[in-house]
Amino acid sequence: EMSDKAAKRKSDPAQPPADPKKRKAWMLQPTKNGLCRLCNKEIQCTEATKHFTSCLEANAQGAAKDYFLLLLDSKPQWMYVALKKKAKMSELKKHINRIWMECCGHISSFQIRGSENPKYDDFEYCMDDVFRESAENVMKVGEVGCYIYDQGSSTELDVHILGEFPANKLSSGKDVVTLMRNRPPQFVCCNSGCTSKGAYTCIECFQINCSKHKKCCGSGSLGVANSPRMGVCGYESSGADHDPDER
Repeated sequence: EMSDKAAKRKSDPAQPPADPKKRKAWMLQPTKNGLCRLCNKEIQCTEATKHFTSCLEANAQGAAKDYFLLLLDSKPQWMYVALKKKAKMSELKKHINRIWMECCGHISSFQIRGSENPKYDDFEYCMDDVFRESAENVMKVGEVGCYIYDQGSSTELDVHILGEFPANKLSSGKDVVTLMRNRPPQFVCCNSGCTSKGAYTCIECFQINCSKHKKCCGSGSLGVANSPRMGVCGYESSGADHDPDER
């Protein structure tokens, strides 16, 4: 006979599956909702790009389209940011690293996917010189960039350059600002039969465990985080990854 918990899990798609392997896959699905910091509306990730088409226009300050709209995507985490066209690419790097990546001072790189520009075949340019360039000299609307943090245990994300828009109350006077990002994923312990909240990730097998099961493989564990860097190298949450108002 099915237990009450199992019956609820079967009937409610918001509940994690009982099978540990399916549960892990369930947790790696993109977080569906985020809060738009311009209008304070809860928006589904599938509707976010469409939402900003009207929201950015409604909140525009002036007519000059001085900012790029970027989608930073590293499933299950995602983030929409405004990047000033004349800002150095190093400002975007600092923003990404501060909220999502920074652990041990690793090297970052950036390039445009599919670009025939010979600059992107030059490792020195991708890991150093590109960050001295202004965003408008590197990015074009419709392109997809690739940002990589740490050239050893790499964490990679896609940078979709979605459009251009004027300054608004959040971006005015800033080089880069978060407009919306995913709500923190609700992690659940992957151990069979356990329904406790996931609080740690094993650094050997990357399984998510509760406090009781944190000594998974005996190799240590790190706290869970709303970051694509979770469980990699020495990454620990700074708090910025969970702060919905992080700028």
